[in-house]
Amino acid sequence: MRHSTFTGEVDIDYVLRKSTTRSDILVISFPGAGGDRFRADALGLGYMMTIGQFNVNALYIKNSSKDFARSWFVGFEGDFAIERTMIELVRFACQETGATRCVGIGSSLGGNTVLYYGLKYNWDIISGGARAKKGYIGQLIRDMVPTAKQNGFDKHVYMCWGRGEPMWINQTEAPSLVELFDKSGVPYKMDLLNYSVHANISKMFPAIIK
Repeated sequence: MRHSTFTGEVDIDYVLRKSTTRSDILVISFPGAGGDRFRADALGLGYMMTIGQFNVNALYIKNSSKDFARSWFVGFEGDFAIERTMIELVRFACQETGATRCVGIGSSLGGNTVLYYGLKYNWDIISGGARAKKGYIGQLIRDMVPTAKQNGFDKHVYMCWGRGEPMWINQTEAPSLVELFDKSGVPYKMDLLNYSVHANISKMFPAIIK
């Protein structure tokens, strides 16, 4: 499947696939940082084959620049050119497909990315194995949770981790993020899966999407 390039303040490579029959849903899929060695597609377009089984429009973001992974597909401190261009691309995709509802999907680094965009832009969220304290974007996510409802967030949040992986065992990581959701009264659903190696989220996440 050929990708296209959206040009804004930065260039973003993507694939946009329209549903076979009309759908008001646009799924935005972000890849992880570690490549797609466990995923069925070889293009680096996270979970393309799984999402393709559903009658939805889908926007696959390609990890085509090392800066994208380093910036968590959002931006560096004080520079949000990637985010602004990403939102322009999402709006373009909604116009092209007629979608009115966005669902962000991603695991690992992509799990953080969808938490950030979902909370900020009121998307439904399916996040697997998010690095809950990792870097600048991790802190931005934590800053958004307490005021998410006041800022109009009213969508669904699903999160999962492996019960034996470091992000769940370390109480300052995922457990503290879940606690923050609880304290802030932001509804969510959560599962603990049976794996302990973080990379295995890529093997288990397709079943979660379904």
